[in-house]
Amino acid sequence: MIKVRKTILLGIIFCFLVLDSIGSPKTLEEELYEVDKLRMGKKTPFDQAEKKCNELLERYTKSEEKGKIYYQLAEVYAQSGQLIPNKTSEFSKKALEYPLDPVKQLQLYVYWGDAIQVAHRGVHNQELVAARRKAVMPYLQGLKEALKHNLPEVKPDLPSVSRVRYVGPPDSEEYQKIKRRNEEQMAAWRLARFQQDMIQHRVALTGQISYMYSRFPFASNEIKELATQVLEDEKAVERLMSAVNAAVQQRIKELGWEPPLPDPTLIAQLSNNDETTSKVIAQDKPGVKFIPKFKEFFIPKADIALILQRGFVFDFASGKLLNPAANVDSEQVHKNLLKLGKGDIAWDGSLLSVRKARVFTVRQEANRPLKQTHGRWCNSNKLPDKVDLPYSLLVVTNEDVHYLINILEIKYVGIKIKYKKLTAGEAKSYYPV
Repeated sequence: MIKVRKTILLGIIFCFLVLDSIGSPKTLEEELYEVDKLRMGKKTPFDQAEKKCNELLERYTKSEEKGKIYYQLAEVYAQSGQLIPNKTSEFSKKALEYPLDPVKQLQLYVYWGDAIQVAHRGVHNQELVAARRKAVMPYLQGLKEALKHNLPEVKPDLPSVSRVRYVGPPDSEEYQKIKRRNEEQMAAWRLARFQQDMIQHRVALTGQISYMYSRFPFASNEIKELATQVLEDEKAVERLMSAVNAAVQQRIKELGWEPPLPDPTLIAQLSNNDETTSKVIAQDKPGVKFIPKFKEFFIPKADIALILQRGFVFDFASGKLLNPAANVDSEQVHKNLLKLGKGDIAWDGSLLSVRKARVFTVRQEANRPLKQTHGRWCNSNKLPDKVDLPYSLLVVTNEDVHYLINILEIKYVGIKIKYKKLTAGEAKSYYPV
């Protein structure tokens, strides 16, 4: 009996399959490649790219396919000089609603944040402060997505994949052993390549944040607070702040500024005051009668919550945050909340009353009243300048239910409150005279 012996070459194998494509339909990848070829910088026919992708969306209806199509549109706008940044933002956000390759997902967060920066190009001072607060959110969300993949601190080297020449039957134990080792090496190679790509995007996201927050006015405390809230990972925040602080120091050096020496006395006072401050905030203010059994709650700032797709309109009755998915001072929010039958207040630097809720300065705060501005869909209630906390106010919901609120803390990312439902008799003692 003649044994069949085969020569098998194992290693990094790339297979090229040549098919007769005449008459065969194009794949989605081939169609998207044609869209990608439309990129010509300022001469890119954006309307043609959108028309082509809209046609593809009608033919390809699976979630994964839609994600690829919207990704391609975002890339066309982003890689054509960000000439229409709002389009880059629009299609980046749409693509992120669908399942995506993780590497492409991080790339979209880079495109999105870059588009916001481009849209505010040339701004300075307070306009810069507001623009970077908006632009940093996609970058931070991208860093949060990267955390899900347990990436190493630095890019790994690509492991080698052995080339083995085997002569013998393919069903032998020796061949199976060689094959398993080859598969393991290939899996390690693919993982390392994936991690390299992901870390490259993590570096890009970190670099954009560092660049923005190394521009004057510096705001390291702000970015640390935002990163802490979004990333929810102490090590990741430390990694980011290390890069930000290094960028700030480099900018100071370039400007020729001497970094101020820290005041040891002031540092000691701040350290000692941390615990004391929290106790003072939690105390009742003199002259204000607080009813026990208050509930504490954190209300995030509206614009940040919108980007993170979290609730930002507080409903007293349920004690929950709602997300009407639109700017808080808009007709759409008003309609959504009316439909829900819920939603009372929000925060955007002032206390906003929605769905016809009313906010009053309590009698005990008469010497430092709220400044009210009436809008079409909600009213804005600005706290006094340099307000001392806690600050008390009265909210009457659309259902004429009264709540006493104490604002305990105010941060850029939102406010911490405690509140208590009042009876009609109790509410009378807080109404302004």
